[in-house]
Amino acid sequence: MADFGYFYEQLLSEGFFVCDQEEPYFQELLLQVIWNEQWLNQPLRTVDGKEVAVLHQGIWNVEAGPDFHDAALVIDGKPRRGPIEIHFSPKNWTQHGHQNDPAYDDVILHVVWRNPEELAESPPGVPLLVLKPQLSRPLNTIVDEIDVRGYPYANKVSPDDLAAHFVRLSDSELLDLFTSAGIARLLRKARDISLLIEKVGLEETAYRMLCDGMGYKANRAPFADLAKAVPLASLSGQSPLVAQALLFGAAGLLPDPSQHPIPAELRDWTTSLWQEWWPRQTGAPAPTWISAGLRPTNTPERRILALTQLLERTEWRPGSAILDTILNSESSASCVRELRAILTCKAEPPFDRFHHFTGLLSKPTALVGTTRADDLIVNLAIPLYFACCFFRNRALDCEKGKQAVLRMPRLQSNRALEEAIHRFFIPPSRSRDVVRSACAQQGLLGLYRQHYS
Repeated sequence: MADFGYFYEQLLSEGFFVCDQEEPYFQELLLQVIWNEQWLNQPLRTVDGKEVAVLHQGIWNVEAGPDFHDAALVIDGKPRRGPIEIHFSPKNWTQHGHQNDPAYDDVILHVVWRNPEELAESPPGVPLLVLKPQLSRPLNTIVDEIDVRGYPYANKVSPDDLAAHFVRLSDSELLDLFTSAGIARLLRKARDISLLIEKVGLEETAYRMLCDGMGYKANRAPFADLAKAVPLASLSGQSPLVAQALLFGAAGLLPDPSQHPIPAELRDWTTSLWQEWWPRQTGAPAPTWISAGLRPTNTPERRILALTQLLERTEWRPGSAILDTILNSESSASCVRELRAILTCKAEPPFDRFHHFTGLLSKPTALVGTTRADDLIVNLAIPLYFACCFFRNRALDCEKGKQAVLRMPRLQSNRALEEAIHRFFIPPSRSRDVVRSACAQQGLLGLYRQHYS
């Protein structure tokens, strides 16, 4: 009878498990599972003979970028820490365009199934390790025992040593711990914000933070560039139309209506914007916006329109509006309600269907809904308020901000939160009873990032 381990190795090497040539998900995921479980004979060796000791295989990355981050290795006696990329063969590095992606510049080890090109390194300067001859168990056993397509998140991110401590605490004790840590994290943010207030003033600081908040994760850098190109002082005193023209124009997102098909509902508005922008053009390069992977409701165009509405609503003084709302609120409930009113944007037709200048959404959608407004309250309004308390040396006033954030419900989850939950909770489902508020989420994130910094 054939050696099924060797037989499966041959099948894998011949691409038998590839059902989609463009996206061989199963095949590469199988290799990622092998690396994550470390079903390998130790010590490992690179193609050029260097010994590799795996202190920590890294954290499985479930978003764009290298497959594992924060790995800890000792390569040829030298400690290394950083991301690891896994492929079927070395040529996949260039096929996937990693050589042009800065996210891969710090990769410390390139792990592949086979090396038919017999390369010593790939890319140049990055050690290359071949999995195939270093498996500690037959490949058929691995394939049979694990449903790779349903590989559980809990196995990708295993419990941390802190989980053993947290399991001895009651839910109420943990909630108190994470809530306190959340307040501390917001105060740390506030310290940095107070330095910016000292440098550029309250209103410009709030404006830059709003731009950052409108950028989400994908377009934070372009929004930061836009805020520098069009500072708040250049918008203050302008009509809403001129302010919109300045922002859309500097962003490079305003089309010439004589050259592009504009929906009838937007044509007059777009023409007016263009007429205001045309004589004000500076020729400065526009930011580079990321559109891949964005939801239709999260386009930069919609976020810029929301930004202009928020600025107009606060009479171009967003910092004062937020500060006064918190200071003058009668209760934490009214404070949250009034902040939501400032930060939520439910546009009137046709702007409620605005997607970009050449297209409309199929149905009306708020420019900034309650969910996103809550995120802005926690990550923008409260830290900004705390920063003002720092800046003005009024520590007692922080209590109003604290009470407001304690009322905030749990925000949307993200990759970092999911990783933290699977690191710190046994079982992870326990987090639903503990991390019940936005403040507790902040504390969980803060402890996680401190622990892995």
